[in-house]
Amino acid sequence: MEAREAMLEGSRILLVEDEYLLASLLKEILEDLGAEVIGPFARVGPALDSLHDDAMPQIACST
Repeated sequence: MEAREAMLEGSRILLVEDEYLLASLLKEILEDLGAEVIGPFARVGPALDSLHDDAMPQIACST
């Protein structure tokens, strides 16, 4: 894996985005950078409901 591809290696990111195409693109980019993506979710409520103590995200992003 190249350095650029490993920039987010080991990071868990909660992704909330209600635009399907943008959410899909963001998820793909984040995974290509090595992140584990939780979601995407269209709304904050379901995103928060999906969280568990053993898999909390280190980063949360919403647009």
